[in-house]
Amino acid sequence: MRELIEENNDRMLKEYVDLLGNVVQKSVISEEIIKMGYSYKKILKAAEQNRLDVLRARINWLFRQDFLPTNKIVCLDESSAKTNMTRRYGRSITNQRCYGHAPDGK
Repeated sequence: MRELIEENNDRMLKEYVDLLGNVVQKSVISEEIIKMGYSYKKILKAAEQNRLDVLRARINWLFRQDFLPTNKIVCLDESSAKTNMTRRYGRSITNQRCYGHAPDGK
């Protein structure tokens, strides 16, 4: 079971049932996952952050922030922005973050 979770951490319980050949109920799988110390959560990061050009631009941006005039900065709240069709939750060991990657809204 641990290998299945590590392989793809955002599977739904029904998908585990299907992978195991429909011989185990969802409730049993859920209990076992919890006993192994996994919880259901996820932090999404843009998949583009893994590209070298984006990484360089982010480092450059972080360096340049120290020299920005703070009285001219405008902040936009995009906390409710959603990337289409990306699962919002996944499994990870309790007290550890569960990272996932999302494409740029496609």
